Amino acid sequence: MVGAALVVLSGCSGGEPEYGYSIPAKICEVGVDESDVKPLLPPGEAMKATAVEVGEKSGEHRSCRLVVDKEIGLAVSIARDSAVDDVAEFGAEEYTDFREVSLGGAVTSAGVGADGAAAWMKCQPKGGQPQFEMDGYPYNHLVLKVHIGGGGKGGDEAQERRIDLEKFMRSYVSGVQGVWCE
Repeated sequence: MVGAALVVLSGCSGGEPEYGYSIPAKICEVGVDESDVKPLLPPGEAMKATAVEVGEKSGEHRSCRLVVDKEIGLAVSIARDSAVDDVAEFGAEEYTDFREVSLGGAVTSAGVGADGAAAWMKCQPKGGQPQFEMDGYPYNHLVLKVHIGGGGKGGDEAQERRIDLEKFMRSYVSGVQGVWCE
């Protein structure tokens, strides 16, 4: 009788990963769709979202993390910049199997790897937000960096993660621009 109960219980899950936590509605104050975020996160029981302002002035650089069962599941960094870096060179150093992608709009340079993504976009700060770097150069770009936990895998799984990351970036960039840019 106990064996039959175990078979029935184990059949209920259907082999799908279990998510015992809710996906936040915002990451770094930018609205997100659960369907864009969930594929980037591991299954688990609990999630803690954190946000930290980096730099001397609020609105210069924000770093946010979604920690699932005490492991970083997703890390997002948004920072103001006065220039555009070569995403291909940066991405090759920062991410596994990095490839350039076109996100269109104000995005001047972007790419996706198996463990994260990056984008540089034109961005004039809104009034009340920092306008200049300490050395006097005007902020005119944003740098968006995303890292996902457990991303250094290869093969089909790496390709799926790249597809999921690109989908997230396409959605998230417009929200970032709405919060950070004129």
